[in-house]
Amino acid sequence: MRKLILRAILPIFFVQPCIPRVHAEFTLPPFQYTAFCVKYPTDCKSQPPSGTGLELRKIQLVNTAVNAQIAPSERTRNTWELYPHEGDCGDYAVSKRHLLLSLGGKSSQLLLAEVLNRKSGEHHLILIVLYEGGALALDNLYEYLLPLDEAVRQYQLLRVASPDNPNIWRTSLPLPLP
Repeated sequence: MRKLILRAILPIFFVQPCIPRVHAEFTLPPFQYTAFCVKYPTDCKSQPPSGTGLELRKIQLVNTAVNAQIAPSERTRNTWELYPHEGDCGDYAVSKRHLLLSLGGKSSQLLLAEVLNRKSGEHHLILIVLYEGGALALDNLYEYLLPLDEAVRQYQLLRVASPDNPNIWRTSLPLPLP
Protein backbone atom coordinates (compact mmCIF):
# COMPACT_ATOMS: atom_id res chain seq x y z
CA MET A 1 0.00 0.00 0.00
CA ARG A 2 2.76 2.46 0.89
CA LYS A 3 4.40 1.88 -2.51
CA LEU A 4 1.10 2.70 -4.27
CA ILE A 5 0.71 5.90 -2.31
CA LEU A 6 4.32 6.89 -2.95
CA ARG A 7 3.88 6.21 -6.66
CA ALA A 8 0.85 8.52 -6.68
CA ILE A 9 2.49 11.22 -4.56
CA LEU A 10 5.93 11.40 -6.19
CA PRO A 11 4.68 13.31 -9.25
CA ILE A 12 4.02 16.28 -6.97
CA PHE A 13 7.77 16.69 -6.56
CA PHE A 14 8.66 16.31 -10.22
CA VAL A 15 5.81 18.14 -11.96
CA GLN A 16 6.33 21.34 -9.95
CA PRO A 17 8.14 23.94 -12.06
CA CYS A 18 11.76 24.79 -11.35
CA ILE A 19 13.49 22.81 -8.62
CA PRO A 20 11.48 19.99 -6.99
CA ARG A 21 11.14 20.20 -3.22
CA VAL A 22 13.01 17.47 -1.44
CA HIS A 23 11.55 18.09 1.99
CA ALA A 24 8.38 19.65 3.30
CA GLU A 25 8.93 22.91 5.17
CA PHE A 26 6.48 23.95 7.86
CA THR A 27 4.15 26.86 7.13
CA LEU A 28 1.12 28.49 8.70
CA PRO A 29 -2.30 27.08 7.82
CA PRO A 30 -4.73 29.38 5.99
CA PHE A 31 -6.55 31.82 8.27
CA GLN A 32 -9.86 30.25 7.20
CA TYR A 33 -8.67 26.86 8.51
CA THR A 34 -7.85 28.34 11.92
CA ALA A 35 -11.29 29.98 12.12
CA PHE A 36 -12.92 26.72 10.94
CA CYS A 37 -11.19 24.78 13.74
CA VAL A 38 -12.53 27.18 16.36
CA LYS A 39 -16.06 26.53 15.08
CA TYR A 40 -15.65 22.78 14.34
CA PRO A 41 -12.91 21.49 16.69
CA THR A 42 -13.67 17.79 16.18
CA ASP A 43 -12.86 18.13 12.47
CA CYS A 44 -9.37 19.32 13.37
CA LYS A 45 -8.33 16.48 15.65
CA SER A 46 -5.44 14.27 14.63
CA GLN A 47 -6.36 10.65 13.95
CA PRO A 48 -3.70 8.03 13.24
CA PRO A 49 -4.21 5.66 10.32
CA SER A 50 -6.02 2.44 11.12
CA GLY A 51 -8.04 -0.23 9.39
CA THR A 52 -8.36 -0.61 5.65
CA GLY A 53 -9.40 2.97 5.05
CA LEU A 54 -11.92 4.43 2.64
CA GLU A 55 -13.34 2.64 -0.36
CA LEU A 56 -13.27 4.28 -3.77
CA ARG A 57 -17.06 4.03 -4.05
CA LYS A 58 -17.55 6.03 -0.81
CA ILE A 59 -15.08 8.68 -1.95
CA GLN A 60 -16.90 9.07 -5.29
CA LEU A 61 -20.30 9.20 -3.58
CA VAL A 62 -19.15 11.97 -1.21
CA ASN A 63 -17.58 13.98 -4.03
CA THR A 64 -20.74 13.80 -6.12
CA ALA A 65 -23.12 14.49 -3.22
CA VAL A 66 -21.28 17.56 -1.91
CA ASN A 67 -20.73 18.98 -5.41
CA ALA A 68 -24.49 18.68 -6.02
CA GLN A 69 -25.55 20.04 -2.61
CA ILE A 70 -23.60 23.32 -2.58
CA ALA A 71 -24.27 25.96 -5.23
CA PRO A 72 -21.09 27.73 -6.38
CA SER A 73 -20.70 31.31 -5.19
CA GLU A 74 -18.25 33.99 -6.27
CA ARG A 75 -18.61 36.05 -3.10
CA THR A 76 -15.50 36.16 -0.97
CA ARG A 77 -15.81 35.16 2.68
CA ASN A 78 -13.17 34.66 5.31
CA THR A 79 -14.80 31.53 6.72
CA TRP A 80 -15.33 27.97 5.63
CA GLU A 81 -18.69 26.41 6.50
CA LEU A 82 -20.04 22.87 6.47
CA TYR A 83 -22.79 22.30 3.90
CA PRO A 84 -23.82 25.90 3.14
CA HIS A 85 -26.51 26.45 0.48
CA GLU A 86 -23.91 28.25 -1.59
CA GLY A 87 -20.18 28.45 -1.11
CA ASP A 88 -16.67 28.56 -2.47
CA CYS A 89 -13.98 25.91 -2.87
CA GLY A 90 -13.17 25.96 0.87
CA ASP A 91 -16.76 25.11 1.78
CA TYR A 92 -16.76 22.20 -0.67
CA ALA A 93 -13.42 20.83 0.56
CA VAL A 94 -14.20 20.96 4.30
CA SER A 95 -17.70 19.53 3.73
CA LYS A 96 -16.24 16.59 1.79
CA ARG A 97 -13.61 16.04 4.47
CA HIS A 98 -16.24 16.20 7.24
CA LEU A 99 -18.45 13.64 5.51
CA LEU A 100 -15.53 11.29 4.81
CA LEU A 101 -14.46 11.55 8.47
CA SER A 102 -17.99 10.56 9.49
CA LEU A 103 -17.76 7.55 7.16
CA GLY A 104 -14.61 6.24 8.85
CA GLY A 105 -11.89 8.21 7.12
CA LYS A 106 -8.96 9.40 9.23
CA SER A 107 -7.40 12.84 9.30
CA SER A 108 -4.12 11.23 8.21
CA GLN A 109 -5.67 10.34 4.85
CA LEU A 110 -7.83 13.46 4.27
CA LEU A 111 -5.52 16.39 3.57
CA LEU A 112 -6.76 19.87 2.78
CA ALA A 113 -4.48 21.55 0.26
CA GLU A 114 -4.22 25.13 -0.93
CA VAL A 115 -3.21 25.19 -4.58
CA LEU A 116 -2.62 27.74 -7.32
CA ASN A 117 -4.31 27.24 -10.69
CA ARG A 118 -1.44 27.15 -13.19
CA LYS A 119 -3.53 28.79 -15.97
CA SER A 120 -5.53 31.45 -14.12
CA GLY A 121 -3.23 32.11 -11.15
CA GLU A 122 -6.19 31.81 -8.76
CA HIS A 123 -5.87 30.29 -5.28
CA HIS A 124 -8.05 27.23 -4.74
CA LEU A 125 -8.69 24.61 -2.03
CA ILE A 126 -8.93 20.90 -2.77
CA LEU A 127 -9.06 17.75 -0.66
CA ILE A 128 -6.35 15.14 -1.20
CA VAL A 129 -7.50 11.65 -0.24
CA LEU A 130 -4.94 8.93 0.40
CA TYR A 131 -6.45 5.48 0.07
CA GLU A 132 -5.32 1.94 -0.70
CA GLY A 133 -5.58 2.48 -4.45
CA GLY A 134 -3.48 5.64 -4.50
CA ALA A 135 -4.11 9.34 -4.02
CA LEU A 136 -6.95 11.43 -5.39
CA ALA A 137 -7.86 15.11 -5.48
CA LEU A 138 -11.47 16.02 -4.76
CA ASP A 139 -12.19 19.31 -6.46
CA ASN A 140 -15.50 21.13 -6.74
CA LEU A 141 -14.62 22.12 -10.31
CA TYR A 142 -14.77 18.48 -11.45
CA GLU A 143 -17.54 15.92 -11.17
CA TYR A 144 -15.02 13.09 -11.30
CA LEU A 145 -12.18 12.21 -8.95
CA LEU A 146 -8.84 13.56 -10.14
CA PRO A 147 -5.83 11.28 -9.85
CA LEU A 148 -3.25 13.29 -7.93
CA ASP A 149 -0.80 13.41 -10.85
CA GLU A 150 -3.51 15.04 -13.02
CA ALA A 151 -4.28 17.58 -10.28
CA VAL A 152 -0.57 18.43 -10.01
CA ARG A 153 -0.47 19.20 -13.73
CA GLN A 154 -3.29 21.73 -13.25
CA TYR A 155 -2.34 23.14 -9.85
CA GLN A 156 0.81 24.12 -8.02
CA LEU A 157 0.72 22.95 -4.42
CA LEU A 158 1.22 25.91 -2.05
CA ARG A 159 0.54 24.29 1.33
CA VAL A 160 -1.06 21.12 2.59
CA ALA A 161 -2.16 19.72 5.94
CA SER A 162 0.28 17.17 7.32
CA PRO A 163 -0.80 13.51 7.46
CA ASP A 164 0.65 13.42 11.00
CA ASN A 165 -1.49 16.29 12.28
CA PRO A 166 -4.08 18.31 10.30
CA ASN A 167 -3.17 21.44 12.28
CA ILE A 168 0.40 21.39 11.00
CA TRP A 169 0.72 22.53 7.40
CA ARG A 170 3.67 22.10 5.05
CA THR A 171 4.85 23.50 1.75
CA SER A 172 4.72 20.05 0.15
CA LEU A 173 3.74 16.52 1.03
CA PRO A 174 6.32 14.95 3.33
CA LEU A 175 7.84 11.59 2.48
CA PRO A 176 7.43 8.93 3.57
CA LEU A 177 3.69 9.16 4.07
CA PRO A 178 2.00 7.17 6.82
